[in-house]
Amino acid sequence: MQGSLFPASSYERRNQDFTPDAGTIDQLVSFGLDGVGNLYIVDIAGEIFEVVPA
Repeated sequence: MQGSLFPASSYERRNQDFTPDAGTIDQLVSFGLDGVGNLYIVDIAGEIFEVVPA
């Protein structure tokens, strides 16, 4: 099954929303969801950050 493509105009840049309160996100290498739908991102150094709503 293939995913859907959306035009770039439908996205909003939200870099400030992803400023970590601890550590630094160097280079994003992976992301994933846990069993209850929480979003996590992993940087190249292996640090794991949970993305939470502001």
